[in-house]
Amino acid sequence: MIAEVRMKQAIAAMASYRYREDLNSWLKNYMKAFPAMGSRDRRELRALVYGAVRMARLFPEATVEQQIGMGQVFAAGPSSDFVQYARSRSGWDLPSLPEPGFDALQLCRHWAQEGLSFRADDWFPAQNRISSSINQNELMIGFLMPPRTWVRLRAGRENVVENEWREKAWLWGNSETTPNARWVESGRPLDSLNSFQSGFFEVQDLASQRTIRFMNPSSGESWWDACAGSGGKSLLLHDREPGVRLFATDERQSTLQQLHERFTRAGIRSYSRYCVDIDQRDPLEQAGSFPRQFDAVLADVPCSGSGTWSATPDWLSRFEQHRITEFAERQFRLVSNLLPYVREGGRLVYLSCSLYADENEQVVDRLCSTFGWQCLDQGYEQASLEGGDVLFGAVLSRR
Repeated sequence: MIAEVRMKQAIAAMASYRYREDLNSWLKNYMKAFPAMGSRDRRELRALVYGAVRMARLFPEATVEQQIGMGQVFAAGPSSDFVQYARSRSGWDLPSLPEPGFDALQLCRHWAQEGLSFRADDWFPAQNRISSSINQNELMIGFLMPPRTWVRLRAGRENVVENEWREKAWLWGNSETTPNARWVESGRPLDSLNSFQSGFFEVQDLASQRTIRFMNPSSGESWWDACAGSGGKSLLLHDREPGVRLFATDERQSTLQQLHERFTRAGIRSYSRYCVDIDQRDPLEQAGSFPRQFDAVLADVPCSGSGTWSATPDWLSRFEQHRITEFAERQFRLVSNLLPYVREGGRLVYLSCSLYADENEQVVDRLCSTFGWQCLDQGYEQASLEGGDVLFGAVLSRR
């Protein structure tokens, strides 16, 4: 029975993993020892391991067989072949399921009533420092369910992309809240598609797509994406308003090369990029082709990444809580270096993928009180119930 084989594979993987390294990278290396495994085998094993890591966080005293089976209840549903087979195996001891119609939290509480220790109140690192604006019930539901791979379709290209997915018989669906967002079943090689190579869509999390509301660009404005990375936010900004003058920087030349490749694929030629360290007091001192003042500066700052941990559940066990303060201090320092580049009447857009108020609201408050700026808007984009991340955004301007 294939379920028997998968369970043995997942048990062996869980016995080898020690939470000291990134789970995604570790799994890739681990599966290299099994060259006979096909792509479907690898996807299924990955799903079992990720589900078990989630359950291990919430139900640490459950057996590994229970954690694997419980994870699959959320990932594949109680009527899936794996779960049905697991329930028939007395040695695996999968906890009972309530009557149909239960939601994720009800199921966890049901298992707790059956005697499994449930970490409901301390399942997330530094849970007491999570912003009060975050819905923690939704956050846990998002953690229980496997994340979705989200993409953003370019306007006018929707049918081309969707038809290619249909031809390949891939599972996909629409967002309930964001028109051009689509989810695609995890593990599919999106970069192999003709529509991807033609620049008709970008892989981008749902919450990240929603941060466009903080940018609100206008044609002719000069924008500096100061922590551009591989360019996801810059592409979002340019797609919303192609008439902006775009300048992108990052401290890693290799990352800027990825940005260039993405821009080329999307057909964007008119922009400037430069490798700078914004931790320097005058980061653009050597960037002669860049303006000294911008209408808007976009600062997608380095952070704990806690808003993305539903997709990377191993981080909940590996994160060191003292780093929250370290990140907050660095964020304040970085943005302090960027404020002089915002022209009078301009704005700075602050973004992070953190849940912690220390890295978000408190940094914004400190910036405003220290430099006499004002916060025009701030808030969270929480896509937990749709299998997405949680991001924070704020818009600052001079008083």
